[in-house]
Amino acid sequence: MEGEAVIGLDVGTTNCKAIALDRSGKIVADAREEYGILEVNPGWFEQDPEEVLNSVKKVLHSVSAKCKGNISAIGISVQGEAVIPLSREGKVLHRAILGMDRRCSNQNKFLRETFGDEELYYETGMPISTINTLPKIMWIKDNLPELFEEAHHFVLYEDFLTQWLTGELAISDCLASRTQLFSIEERDWSEKLLNILEKNFRRKLSKVVRSGEIVGKVRKSIQKAFGFKKGPLVVAGGHDQACASLGAGVVEGGNVLWSTGTADVVEMCSDVPVLNSKIMNLGFSTYIHCAHDKYLSMYVNHVGGITLKWLRDLAGDVEGYEDLLDASKRSNSLLPIMVPLVKEDVPFDFLIASGLGTSKYDLALGIVEGLTYHIASILRSAFEEHMIKRVVSVGGGAKSRYWNELKSSLLEIPIVVPSISDTAPIGAAILTGIAVGFFKSVEKALEKIMSFEIIEAEGKERLREKYQNFWRYLRTLSISADKGGFV
Repeated sequence: MEGEAVIGLDVGTTNCKAIALDRSGKIVADAREEYGILEVNPGWFEQDPEEVLNSVKKVLHSVSAKCKGNISAIGISVQGEAVIPLSREGKVLHRAILGMDRRCSNQNKFLRETFGDEELYYETGMPISTINTLPKIMWIKDNLPELFEEAHHFVLYEDFLTQWLTGELAISDCLASRTQLFSIEERDWSEKLLNILEKNFRRKLSKVVRSGEIVGKVRKSIQKAFGFKKGPLVVAGGHDQACASLGAGVVEGGNVLWSTGTADVVEMCSDVPVLNSKIMNLGFSTYIHCAHDKYLSMYVNHVGGITLKWLRDLAGDVEGYEDLLDASKRSNSLLPIMVPLVKEDVPFDFLIASGLGTSKYDLALGIVEGLTYHIASILRSAFEEHMIKRVVSVGGGAKSRYWNELKSSLLEIPIVVPSISDTAPIGAAILTGIAVGFFKSVEKALEKIMSFEIIEAEGKERLREKYQNFWRYLRTLSISADKGGFV
């Protein structure tokens, strides 16, 4: 059909986005909606799936209208780990418990005592953490037993949406491998771990399909409601960070995605699952990429760009991030101000160093430099330098040339910056386009969709040495503080 397009739908933690690509790779429509998060107790984070679904409906309506209903297929990228209990009829029985939720420490203690850290990690690729889906379902069983029994299915947002669209409960192997219920070697649900929850728990989980596989066709009622001229196919996508990696061209071993947004995320692509105690102890998880036969090792610093947002909001008279970053380059500060830490699962300290006369621009520079050094040092600690062949920078921070130059300086490698910084919906659309014959491959699709700029900073060795020396100095202060000698 002339004018046909495919939709990449990305359902994140606080907003959803939809973009439509035509056969030439041109973005012909896009839409975005936001929704909320509830902190029901300190550290307990939930979300109303119906509110999320209403936002999804709005972006699909908008994109379909702009494309006059000529939609061939829809692919789905979603936030990870969030769990939603459903009734036999598909009704939501409880708000989604989000990945950031930290209520399941007791369940993780049981897992550690029963299996040990390494057995679970080598089985699933996921270190023991409150992020994971398994301890969240265990928490429901321990604390809400009636809900656990009533629930006919436990789903994540991908299978929640595929059921709504098609009537089929299906989840990509990419997203399933982030639940800690999935054997990364067998590429299937792990019976050993399912039995922790109950015998035959598999019946409460969705069918696993490969990313890029066609799940089914949009139901007639959905087709009519959204004005689709024919019933679009629905294609399995995956975890949003994996879709972002694919959309940025991170599909070969040694490629790295560095996403700088609310959180800082790095993902190393590999041909085989990289599993070892070193990266486990650093906080990396390893899971199945949505690019066929590839894997991703992911590290998240949840402090990330939210620290810069705090300073921007505190400063008040600064219009936005770019103004703050541009001004920070005029800072007279000679050393980074802040080396950030996530409070859980990361073996680094949170330190602030400042002096008299420190300005907000000094702080902005220090935050950016501290965040960047933290991620660069994690990458270099986890992987041999020769393993890192290409680094692609995406997210809000990728819009800052200075920030990208800083990344290049500390890694001593050129940084690749795509012309589109929000690559998760692009990745979902590419997977969908390949499934229905719009594109022959990821590489061919990207040639049509976007361009890439190479950024390389000068004076790399001097800057890296400066940070290393300062880091050693801060570590001595941290050790002194641990012994009661520094406050």
